[in-house]
Amino acid sequence: MASVYVRTGKDGRPVYYVSYSNLNGERVRKRIGKSKALAEQAKRDVERLLASSEGTMFHGLIATALFAGLRMEELVWLEWTDIDFAAFSGQGAITVQNKPGWYTKSRKPRVIPMVPRLRAILARLPRRSRWCFPNVGGGQYLNDLQRDITEVFERAGLPYGLHALRHTFASRLVAEGVPITYVKELMGHASIQTTMVYLHATPRHLAEAVGGLSFGASQTTTHERTRGARA
Repeated sequence: MASVYVRTGKDGRPVYYVSYSNLNGERVRKRIGKSKALAEQAKRDVERLLASSEGTMFHGLIATALFAGLRMEELVWLEWTDIDFAAFSGQGAITVQNKPGWYTKSRKPRVIPMVPRLRAILARLPRRSRWCFPNVGGGQYLNDLQRDITEVFERAGLPYGLHALRHTFASRLVAEGVPITYVKELMGHASIQTTMVYLHATPRHLAEAVGGLSFGASQTTTHERTRGARA
């Protein structure tokens, strides 16, 4: 099991590390960037954050950042017409697209299928305006969103902000074995190089990859044994 911790560097600044066991059972410590450290920590704190935001005007926004990976500006500009609850045979999907006065970071639209939990949360939200996540007055939340949402994170005892949830979304996709090109499209990255920062293999993935190799026609792969067991 991986764990993330922080130490104070020689210059007085925080230094983040991840610790995990390799294939030989040896404990390995690796220095990582702050954003990745926060993303790893966020994965463990998801339920606490969602519970803390339950009943607040930010619950749907936090869930969308976490389960769909939207950027803050994309959340602010998201309208109900961008959500199709019937898409993909009822699974539902969110479309992030250019609008008058605002463009996506890549200038291209993208479609993110919804997980059941996110679909259920959004379906329950009151539609107070054209915006999915309006301010108290029902207008677009153009100012002070980060400041106002900080209270929810603080109540959950979490030392990071909204953007870390986007990192968590990408990290979880990669950890579940989603092809990196698919992750790129879901994240709305213009370059695959941006997405590659999330491509950190885990010992389990390495073992599965090697176990699935076949160098002879008579050799049964791990994938085939698994498929046969499920049949």
